[in-house]
Amino acid sequence: MPADGAGAEAVRKDPHVGLIAGPVTFTQVAEAQRPGIGVVAVAMSAVIALVALVATALAGRAGTGLLVVGSAVVVVCVAAVALADRLALRRGLASECRFALRAETGETVVWTLHGAGQSSVLRIGDLVRVVPDGGRGSGPGRKARSVDVLAGPDGPVLRRLAGRSLLAPVQWAGLALAVVLLALTTAVLFGAF
Repeated sequence: MPADGAGAEAVRKDPHVGLIAGPVTFTQVAEAQRPGIGVVAVAMSAVIALVALVATALAGRAGTGLLVVGSAVVVVCVAAVALADRLALRRGLASECRFALRAETGETVVWTLHGAGQSSVLRIGDLVRVVPDGGRGSGPGRKARSVDVLAGPDGPVLRRLAGRSLLAPVQWAGLALAVVLLALTTAVLFGAF
C-alpha cells in the first residue's frame, strides 16, 4: 500500500448519519399558546356569517328558521374545528424534538423534528440517519422530515420517527370550513336561501 494512501479505500462520510450526542429535548406546545390558523380562519368566517345572517333577518329577507339553522351551522363548525385542534395538540402534533447529531463527518449539528410523539424521543448514543426537510436543511438549526434509528451504519432501521407538519390536517379542514362558511354567507346575502 502506498504511503500517501492513494490505494486506500475511500471512507464514506455522510453528514446525515451519526450518533445522538445530546442533549435531546422534547417541547410540547401548550394548548393556551395560540390557536391554529384553521381555528382563526373559521372563527373569523363565523363572525362574518353571523353578521350577514342577522343583517338579512333585520332587513326582513330571512325568517327565524334560517336565522336559527344558520347560527347552529356556524357554531357547530367553529366548535368542531376548535375541538379537533385541541385534541391534535394533546396528541403531540405540535411538539418539537431537538437533538444534537455528531455526524460521520465529525461535525455536530442541532436538528429539530416537529410533530414526533414523546414516546418516540431519541436517546443519547442512538445511531441515526436524518432525512432533511426539503431545502431547509442548512443553517444553524436544521429541520428534519424524519429520523431513522439504525442498528448499524448501513441499517437496518430499528424504528422511524416521522415528523409532521405544524399545519396539521385539522388546520386544513378549518381553512376549508372557513371557505364553505364564506360561500354560504354569500349565498344568504344574495338571497339564495
